[in-house]
Amino acid sequence: MLVAFREVEIRVRVATKLSDTVIGVDLMRRAFAVPDGPLTDRTLPKAEQEATSNLLAGAIGLFKNPSSHRERVRTPEEAAGLILFANVLLQVVARLAESRLAE
Repeated sequence: MLVAFREVEIRVRVATKLSDTVIGVDLMRRAFAVPDGPLTDRTLPKAEQEATSNLLAGAIGLFKNPSSHRERVRTPEEAAGLILFANVLLQVVARLAESRLAE
């Protein structure tokens, strides 16, 4: 799972071209800052922009960061669910990165 959420972080960094020193939750907050973050979907209402920022920052803060520092035993079902969730986040990042390139 660490690898899956680390990939989310990597893809956000690549899409935003933010420095390697900007990491974790801070990276997500900057990338999805309302209203002018590089990956913020300005077509969405402000509340949904904020929800996207909260979703990505929360996912990294809860599932990536702790597993970077300590081991947590998860059931196979929980692990599979988290990998699928990370995949959904990767799809969101890809869609937003593509839409930003089209502007």
